[in-house]
This record gives sequence, C-alpha cells and structure tokens, in this order.
Amino acid sequence: MGDQPMRSCVSCGIKRPKAELSRFVWYNDELTSDPGQKASGRGAYSCNNDECSKVFYSDRKRWKRAFRLS
Repeated sequence: MGDQPMRSCVSCGIKRPKAELSRFVWYNDELTSDPGQKASGRGAYSCNNDECSKVFYSDRKRWKRAFRLS
C-alpha cells in the first residue's frame, strides 16, 4: 500500500487526502463537479464543508487561478 495523494483546498489551503475533497473541473466554460474524480482536464479541489464551497463558488478570481483561465 502506498501513501494517499494529497491535495490542497482552493478555498482554505488545507492539505488533505484527495479522497476527502470534492473535485471540480472547468468544462464548457463553466465550473462542473467531478464526483468520480476522473474527468479529464485540470482539476481544483475543495473541502466538503459549506464554508469552503461557498467561498469557492462565489470567487471567480479563484476559478481563474485554479483553472489557469485568462
């Protein structure tokens, strides 16, 4: 058994195992949830709590940074 991959929440910055976070991708010019964590493309991770989700959904600057949008 190996170590679990770690990812950082784009809202609060806390590092957690990938399985404990929700993954989002930029698809068809919109933010899309990726519950299976298998969609192609750059992913961004957020904690599963309401506070982090609210911050991430409401701050488009975070989207630009996370998905490297222009």
